[in-house]
Amino acid sequence: MTKHYQLIILGAGCAGLSLATRLAALEAGCPSTLILEQRTSFENDRTWCFWQTADAEAVDLSQHAWHHYEVRADGDSCVRNCETHPYCYVSGDSFYQHAQATLIASHNPIALQMQASVMSVQKLSAGQWQVTTANAVYIADHIVDTRPSQQPATQHARMWQSFYGIELRTHAPMFRPDTVTLMAMDAGFTDGLGFLYVLPISPYQALLEYTVFSPNQYRAETLAPCLTSQLPASLQAGQFELLRTEYGALPMGHLQPMSSNDPTYVYAGLFAGGARASSGYSFQRIQRWATVCAKQLATHGTPHPMLKDPNWLSWMDDLFLSVLLHHPKQASRLFFRFFSQPSVAAIAYFMNDRPTLMQLLQIVYAMPKRLFVNEWITQRRPKTHANSH
Repeated sequence: MTKHYQLIILGAGCAGLSLATRLAALEAGCPSTLILEQRTSFENDRTWCFWQTADAEAVDLSQHAWHHYEVRADGDSCVRNCETHPYCYVSGDSFYQHAQATLIASHNPIALQMQASVMSVQKLSAGQWQVTTANAVYIADHIVDTRPSQQPATQHARMWQSFYGIELRTHAPMFRPDTVTLMAMDAGFTDGLGFLYVLPISPYQALLEYTVFSPNQYRAETLAPCLTSQLPASLQAGQFELLRTEYGALPMGHLQPMSSNDPTYVYAGLFAGGARASSGYSFQRIQRWATVCAKQLATHGTPHPMLKDPNWLSWMDDLFLSVLLHHPKQASRLFFRFFSQPSVAAIAYFMNDRPTLMQLLQIVYAMPKRLFVNEWITQRRPKTHANSH
């Protein structure tokens, strides 16, 4: 007999599980929910970071917070105190464990099915959805599809944030656990912006990532030697225990976000607008959406698609990406100015998509105005086409 659910969530990543945990916490109105995940088990394969602000969500999931951050570019270094708005870290294994424990403890009708590869999803004449997996067939009134794009082609985004990281443990103390290195620019990288990102968990343990902002996607095997070249000499010699690796390629300014015109089928997650165009930050954006979506499901019975950025934020991100694309040699200085000049509060709230007008003006004031004005004028200039006659 085919089992019927009011809601099926496709994918148990950050978006899918965040929505599920919000539904699990509902006191009333939780739809019968099935989560389908193709993985056989959860691995510690992801890291999410965010700035702690007054309106930040899921702060309790953070395992570590840094009260200082550092940026380095062109021989300059800036270390700032961010104790009022710490930079927070959520590991993949902790997030997955918390979500599973929350679902198990909940009295609401929510089930998680692992090793469930979705073969097809089709709408029936009655308006419901039939979801076919390798082992079963399910019927749903509504679908929330959080799966990544099956073919994330390079041309589908203005730029890409590609990263490869290693989490390691050393035999001697090497890291400052109170200071996160947000960006240590690599002057030798020429296809966009390359930099080292260091998350020190203890004096002996850290996650080190080499990240690239570029029009092109980079594979892990290409980024690995870039990361090695940026490590201290002792680490380059392999004097550490490798705990795990992680890799990803996030769209920055997605040109073809996954969307649906059917209100009973919505997309969510990174490829549906979950990642901030100018930075790739996604955790707080996904948490806010999960809260809104769960509330709408409880009150109206329908899911909510990913939240759209306000027009001013979309415009600013689009202009910033244009500057990065057309002036890549100035990218390192732009980010250095961004993280070193405005107030820490302005940076934190801006990165969390929630700045006040005053904080927004502080961000704008810190940027090189002539460069951005010229880029804005170039964007508005009519495109000329060669005469074909």
